[in-house]
Amino acid sequence: LELARAEKLIGHPLDARVTLGSKEDLKDVLTADEGINRIFIISELIIKDYEEISDGFESENMPLKIFIEQAPYEKCERCWVRSDSIGEDEEHPGICSRCVSQVK
Repeated sequence: LELARAEKLIGHPLDARVTLGSKEDLKDVLTADEGINRIFIISELIIKDYEEISDGFESENMPLKIFIEQAPYEKCERCWVRSDSIGEDEEHPGICSRCVSQVK
């Protein structure tokens, strides 16, 4: 993330959409927790097969490729996560569905 920030791809970690390409055994671990993007403090985490990632950083220590880009969604006014669910709730149009469930 810090390399992406230094290259001005993202401003804040919550601006990031991270795509990880991993081998099968590591992929199982990464997809076990639906909230793993919150652990990494990013807006979106996409897990793909190792071979599907052509660009990005390739780890020397693990069978992992990492591609970071700006998340293409609006920023939630409450939690700052960029989410495609922003605007779905008419009563709270500026916040994501996760925050809507917290304020209702």
